[in-house]
Amino acid sequence: MYSKFVYGVASSILITLTVASVAFAVLALPDLAYSLSTHFGEHSGTGWIVQILLTTPTLLFAAFLLEVQLLLREIHWNQMFLARAQTLVKLMSATSFAIALALFAILAWFASWNVVPAIIGIVLVGSIVIALGSSFGMLVLLRFQAKEASNRKASTTSF
Repeated sequence: MYSKFVYGVASSILITLTVASVAFAVLALPDLAYSLSTHFGEHSGTGWIVQILLTTPTLLFAAFLLEVQLLLREIHWNQMFLARAQTLVKLMSATSFAIALALFAILAWFASWNVVPAIIGIVLVGSIVIALGSSFGMLVLLRFQAKEASNRKASTTSF
């Protein structure tokens, strides 16, 4: 009973965050990018670049949340060691790495304009490190999944 409740709450939160991220990327980020490019004179005409730089990590984050929710479903139904779950872990690792690259692109764009405020630079570098750590953590999980799956297969086939 408890695990069903926790699964339901976690799934609801993840789905809500995914929908909110996509809605933010579609509804708010275009206006934000336009406003940033017009507010700062040196960035006039770069609204589309700002929009791409802000939308990419937001949508990647939404995809990562969806992948986490799908993996949580696999765990809930005791299918963590199936090939489908391993594919999800690979996808989560790639998405996390892509988030790190997107954040690095933002940092590089700021640096190219010589306008990296210290706090934004620190937050971006910290976020890049966290995303890379998550990506490599998923690779470790994948190795564990593969090892456990082969152990389970060997134990069910040997008499």
